Amino acid sequence: MYVFTLQLETHDHTTCSFNFPWYSLCPIILTFCLQIPRGEPASVCFKTALVYIEQNSLKEAKLCLDEAFLGLAKELSLGTDIKPQARIIAQYKIAVRILQVTNSSTIVDCGML
Repeated sequence: MYVFTLQLETHDHTTCSFNFPWYSLCPIILTFCLQIPRGEPASVCFKTALVYIEQNSLKEAKLCLDEAFLGLAKELSLGTDIKPQARIIAQYKIAVRILQVTNSSTIVDCGML
């Protein structure tokens, strides 16, 4: 497992080190960037979409998945087999769309009729 070390220097010039697994840094990075990865590889766009899904930012997640398809097109032009990746991205895109529709509709509890 990949681990990243973050070193911070305090105002009195002491250094603090923190170790993070790679996946825990995605929300931190996105908090600072707050942008859709444009022109990045499909894997980066897909991972960013997953973080947006976790944050329930479905519009941004859909944009990231669109960018992931563009990244796959670049990989296809290099002769890479993209079918498995394309299938997963398509399934996530459908799931995001279903979540968007579910979140926008009003759910009425009718109780026991």
